[in-house]
Order: sequence, then C-alpha cells, then structure tokens
Amino acid sequence: KIIIMVGGGIIKLCVLLLMRDEEELIREHLSSWLDVAWCTVGAIDERTRDHSARAFLEIAGAAPTIGNRRFAYQYTFAGLGRARTDLLREAAARFMELTHVLFIDPDWQPVSNLDLTPILKATQENPRPNIFVFRILDRNGRTERVLDWCFSYSPTARFRFRWHEELVISPYVPTLLPWLIKEVPNNQSWHAMTNGGPATAKRYEFEIGLLEQDLTEIKEYSFQSQEDSVQAEARLRYYLGVGYLRLGDSILNNDDNTKLLYYQRCLEHLDAHLYLMGTSKVYEGGTVDEMTYVAHLQRALALRRIGNTTQAENELLSAIQYDKKRAEAHVQLADLYLSISRPDAALQAATTAASLEIPVRLFYHHPAAYGCHALRLALAALRAKGKQIETSIYHKKFHELNCHQSTSILRKVIPPSKEECSMTTTSRVQTALQLFLHQPDTAIQELRAADNDSKCCAPQRAFSQLFLGEAPNAAKLKNAESIKKEQLITALQVGLKNELPQSDWRMQYTYALAAMRHHLQDDAIAAGELLGIELGLNNSAPLSTHGRRMPLPSTNDIRVAAVASRETPALQNLRDSALAAGIDLHVLGVDDPSTEPYTGHEIKLRLLENWLNEQAKSDDLDRLVLLVDAFDVLLWPALRTNFRQRFLNFNADVVFGGDPVAYPDAGMTKLYQDYGLIPPLSSINDVKPFVNSGTIAGTVRSLLIVFELVFSFGKITSCGPDDQRAFHRALLISFNSQEIPSIRVDSMGLLFHCLHRELRPLSVESGQLFISGALDSVSQRPCVTHGNAGDGKELYTAIVNAWRTSFTSIQAQSVEPPLFMRGIELWRRGLLDEAEASWMNYLQYADHCSAPHATDLRFNLGVLRHQKK
Repeated sequence: KIIIMVGGGIIKLCVLLLMRDEEELIREHLSSWLDVAWCTVGAIDERTRDHSARAFLEIAGAAPTIGNRRFAYQYTFAGLGRARTDLLREAAARFMELTHVLFIDPDWQPVSNLDLTPILKATQENPRPNIFVFRILDRNGRTERVLDWCFSYSPTARFRFRWHEELVISPYVPTLLPWLIKEVPNNQSWHAMTNGGPATAKRYEFEIGLLEQDLTEIKEYSFQSQEDSVQAEARLRYYLGVGYLRLGDSILNNDDNTKLLYYQRCLEHLDAHLYLMGTSKVYEGGTVDEMTYVAHLQRALALRRIGNTTQAENELLSAIQYDKKRAEAHVQLADLYLSISRPDAALQAATTAASLEIPVRLFYHHPAAYGCHALRLALAALRAKGKQIETSIYHKKFHELNCHQSTSILRKVIPPSKEECSMTTTSRVQTALQLFLHQPDTAIQELRAADNDSKCCAPQRAFSQLFLGEAPNAAKLKNAESIKKEQLITALQVGLKNELPQSDWRMQYTYALAAMRHHLQDDAIAAGELLGIELGLNNSAPLSTHGRRMPLPSTNDIRVAAVASRETPALQNLRDSALAAGIDLHVLGVDDPSTEPYTGHEIKLRLLENWLNEQAKSDDLDRLVLLVDAFDVLLWPALRTNFRQRFLNFNADVVFGGDPVAYPDAGMTKLYQDYGLIPPLSSINDVKPFVNSGTIAGTVRSLLIVFELVFSFGKITSCGPDDQRAFHRALLISFNSQEIPSIRVDSMGLLFHCLHRELRPLSVESGQLFISGALDSVSQRPCVTHGNAGDGKELYTAIVNAWRTSFTSIQAQSVEPPLFMRGIELWRRGLLDEAEASWMNYLQYADHCSAPHATDLRFNLGVLRHQKK
C-alpha cells in the first residue's frame, strides 16, 4: 500500500507538516496518515514551547511502514510559503527516493479511506508532474473547499506568499482524489492558542499584516509570465478584501469609524481584484473564475454593512450575470430585498435560488445549508406579502432537507463576557455613571466612547442598567429640570441616528429611548412603535397558525437544569424540592470561577447553552428539558407525573413561564397587543401573558435553536444584564417565522406558577402545592413555582416554610399572600376598598413603627383615600 510499483519505478509518498505548540493534535491525528506514508518530515516553529517534536518522532517511529524515515527540525517563521518550500526541499534532501508529497495540518483528520489507486493510475497515464486535489471540511462543519497539497515531487515546485500560500508547479496535470478530510475544532490549535481562535479580530489582523507585506513586495517574486503576475496580485487583493471584511465583522465594540475604514479597504481591494481579472486573458471566452464570483458577493456584503443597498444590489446582479448557474448571489439578493421591504423581488430571488444547484468548487457551500437559507427567505417573503396558503410547497421542501437541523449558515461570533476591562475603560464607566443624574447627555456619550474593547462588556452593561426595567436611575430624571430630560432624550436620538442598522449600540439606544418615552414621557404607544420598527417586529402580519414545528419529545422523563454561582439556602430549597419530587436536577456554575462575580444573566445563558450542547452530543436531541432559576424556584411532584402531557397540550416547541408585566421593557406591551397575545384582563385578573425567563421548557433541539437566535442579537444578549429582553424578541419573531421553534407563554399557569401579583389562597399538602380558585384541576396543582419580583419572593419564602412543614403535618399548610403586597395588587386592579382593608389588617397585626412596610403603607393609605374622595 505504501510502495506501489509503477512501470519500472515505485511511488513513495512523504507526509509533511508544519507545527507550533500542537502536541495534543499531533498525538491525536498523525497516526491516521501514516498508513499511506513512506516517510514523514516535520518542521517545528522555533517559538514552540510544548513537546510537539517529541510527539511527532514518537508516533512516526511507531509506524511500521516508516521506521527511520522520519525527521524533524526547527525553523524560523517568515511566512507559510517559505516554510512549506523549505520543508519540501528538506524532505527531498533527506529522503531522495521520495516520489510524491502530501502536506497536512495537525488538526486534519481523514474522513474517507486514503485510497492511493488514483495516484497510481494518474502517474501511469502521464509522467509529467501531477497535482492531486482533495476536499477539506471546514471547522464550522457546513462548508468545504478543495486543496492541491498532494503532488508528484518536482525540484522546481515551491510555495509563494506568506499567507494563503499558493503551490507553484508547472507544467502539471490535476486529478481529483476521492479523499475527504475534516478540520477538527480544538482549543489547542495554533490559531486558538495564538489568536484566540480561527475567526477572531486578532487572527484577521495577523493575516492581513502578512498579506500586506506580500502585496508590497510582490515585484520581488519571480513569475513565469506577465499573466502569472496579474493572477498573483489578483489573488492577494482578493484575500485582503475578504480579510478586511471579516475584520470589520469581528470587531464587536461597535467602533463604527474603524469598521467603516475596514469595509472601505475591503471594497478597494476587491475592486482592484475585479479590475485585474478583467484584464486577464486566462478567463476570456466565458470561463468562470471562482474568486471573481465570490468577490462580487463579498463586495455586496461590505456595501450593505455601510448602508449602500443600491450598490449592493448592483453588485449581486453583476455576480448573477457572471455565473447564472450559482445560487449564492440569488440568496443574498433575496435577503437584501427583504431588508428593504421588497417582498415580491425577495420571493423571486429566493425561489430562483432554491431551484439552482450549488457546484462543487473552491469555497463550496453545502447545498442543504444554502437551500434551507433560500427557503427561509422565500417563506419570509410570502409572509411579508401576507400570503399564508402558498407556503405549503416551501414547508414541504424545508422538511425534506431537514432544515431544522441547521438554523443558519454561520453563527455570529459572541464575545466572551468575562474578559476583564482595562483600567481606563473601567474608570470611564464609573465617571459616566457619576455624571448621569447631573449631565445625562455627557454620561451617555462617555459610555459610548468607552466601548473600545471588543471583549469588554462594562460600558454596554452599565448603559443597559441605566434604562432597565423600571429604569430606577433614569426615572430619577422624571422630576428633574426639563432641560436634563431633553438633553438625555436628544442624546439618545442622536446616538440612534448615528449607529449602523442592527449594530449593538443601535439596539442599546433603541431600548433606552423606548424606556424614556415610556417612563419620562408617559407614551407607551410611541415606545412600542420604536421597538417594533428597530427590532423589525412590525413589518409583517403574525402567522395565522403557531403550532409545533419540531419533533415531539421522545421520552416521558424530564431533566432540569439551573445555574448558580454559589451554594445558598434558596439553592438548597431547589435541590431538596427536586429530591422530594423525584426529579433529575443539574446545577451548573457552582465553584466555577467564571460565575463570580455574577455580572448578569448572560452568564446563565452561556452555561445553559453549554449544557444543552452536552445533552445534544451524548443524548437524544428531542429529550424534554426544563431550565429554571436557582434562587427562587421550587419543583413539585406534579412535574414528574404531569409535565409532559401539559407541555404537549400547548402545541408549541418552547414554553416560557408567564409574567403580568413586560419586564424589562414596558414598551413591548404594545407589540404583544399588536400580535394578539394579551387576552382581555377585565375577566381574568390572574392571566400573565408576558415572557418570564425564570422557567423555560422545550426539547434540547428547540432550545438550542432559540439560544442561537438570542445570541445573534449581539451584546444586548451576550453582555446582559437581563436575558428576558432577548426572549421577548425571540417570542415575537417566532410568530413571524416557521423556521424557528414555535414559542408560547404559559399565561394561565398550567406548567409554571409565577408568584408576582398572586392573590389567590395557596396551600401545601404532603409536599405538593395547591392553588385555591384555580381555573381547573390542572392548574390547581402546579409543576413549578417561581417567586419572581419582590412580592413573589416574599410569598416564595412563605411557601417554602409551609412546604417543609407539610412533610411532618397531617393538615394542609395554608399560605396567604403578604397583606402589604396583596393591598398593592388590589389597588392596581382598582379594588380600592379591598386594598384599604388589606393594608389596615397589616397595620392591625404588625408593629406600626418597626414593621418593614409601615412607612410606605401609611403613604399608600393617604394616596388611596385621596383617590376615593
């Protein structure tokens, strides 16, 4: 298998690789290549600090086919082209009998059998140098490319360019091998260790630096002809353009001036590429060049980033004219048309895309992924046109391609929320917070200016907290001088206007301005309209049907997960309630350094998503799971016996607990009303129609898709501090899209008993909570209780005491809502006499001076009695 007779000679294949600090990958993957190797040579970067060389020599030496035909040496990095050329020459000098070479990377793993028969056949048929190309699955698992790193040895063969190195060997005959190789994601790879990963700003800056050097020194390279020189510069320009686009996209601190600069450089380099390719004679006569087609697509993306949709459209139309058989430009065009409210054009482009084949070429995109994306766009276009019936043919195709398995082509990069901010940034944030009540406009501008570190969340987290929920800091300005309120609102309006569409800071300004319109200007309608416009939630009529879209839960048992940064009495309550109910509880985050300090709910989301991914790897994707808060939740026996059937009755893929208010953004109330999600409250005061993220149920598959969606919202999610904001948006999106799981709210408490504004008498008997006055026997025995909000936590404490007592008492333990909180809720509902009676009862049984709410209660009584006059 290693030495194949070819006429009067033999094939001796030498496996070559460059290494730097990749011992783990070498030990894991190298042996899978040695069955086809006659010799192997490794070049070790002199900066290596681990035992890569030892691992290489040990594994190669253990291969019976190689024996002593192995060698390793150190080299000084001066670009990949030179390194690979020197490695090729070193191998030829050490093992002069080699006939063929194969370059591999340490993180490559063969998927298919490495069959040498095509190499044998091609060598027999043509004695000239042969290049053998094979397919590589990229790290994202969804795209692949072809590479020409296997070839007949030639003394003139070499690699040029420091990055995106190119094999130069002429003349040659290309042959496609039936090999499939995959790049295995690993946090020990060179990119991960050096640049934080393969898709980080640091990686792209490193790459661009090398490419810029090559472009500057291109005249120093030797070329076979003027045509070869043109092709080489066009190649460099292409990779520089793509690199600058990726760099702009990877900067997550919304430094829009820097982003704009990078997008402009992208356009300049890709424009130069297209010009050079236009002068090339190689592609005359209708032959299509892969890079040129993709260059049009990349230019369109950059133009959209800077807001020039007209030129972006023209660029995509040019790509379609260049190659009418490819789908990618049609897909991008459909997405663009949807973004500028042209559903008819979007539908036509998406339908065309769905009908085209994706050719197997360089930068090949998996057909199913692109097909699914095209179908999503077609469905979105039909909904934008208000046509529901015509979607059936698309839904059928959608399920045929199993599009629910993959929610997007590429996931948005999420910054690590636990990165420390610089001392300068921290100081600027603190200064801004101190200024807020006195110079709100200056404070806002300072927070925006402080956000100059893509891995630091402090400026955006602090900004969110100023306007979150009841906005306690911003609400203090309600009674301030009108000039301060005007300054604040003007600063937010200007900020909103100056940010790019869908950018992180545009979202921050949107939520903040909506909060101010609601809290400072008492204009709930204006707040909702702003959120609807900026979040893209008011352009399409909600779907007429909202049933289940994912497979049914596969088993009756349920797993529960919660996040906690430390052990607390409340966490112990949750653990004990799970044990008493016979529930499998997974507590995440305790003794995990990444959870301290607990900066916000983004930590919870990350840990839960990691846990869901682990469940997906080791278990059934369609297992039913429940995600709960750790500090104010109790699980009841009804969860084990009744939860699955109650969940199925919702005919939805994901169900959230209910909340009586749209926290943290009251402006969302109008959007819930527009979507018909708020029933009349006059007859059912206990209805809770808004998302509460303290309790979430769904299958692993469905929840992973929803988590991917909310993380795609950017730093609003990944820097927190409140996850409920993102889940409100996800719920409403699910009413406009058949391609993500259907989401519902348990507004009647059939699964989740949320305690905020609870007025009904409760009791606990033999470890199970009962709700007196519940609508039916189902909701009378809740599966989960969540003590959300201040009044809910007081009631939660009373329930815990009753629950623990119930195990030793033969009588049911009654629980009444605290009188002070009960009075507030009765007053909210307009029941003034009942509210007054509740507060008077509180005063009757409490110490009038030292009771926790005595002062507030007396003030409330005064206000109430004034209202009654």
